[in-house]
Amino acid sequence: THVSQLFANVPVLLTYFSQLFAYVPFLFAHVSQLFAYVPFLFAHVSVLLTELPLLFAHIPLILSHIS
Repeated sequence: THVSQLFANVPVLLTYFSQLFAYVPFLFAHVSQLFAYVPFLFAHVSVLLTELPLLFAHIPLILSHIS
């Protein structure tokens, strides 16, 4: 009886897996888009890192203007 129940579930499992495999290309497309953004992110981070010292240099000036 367990075997027959398993075989009865096979088509459901197959359709489920086929739907999953249908999503795989979309997943890969999204992942590739993410990887395409990585260089831009690194560029922004490097720019931020180079501007941080300037910001820290301006903080005393800003504080002196406030007080």
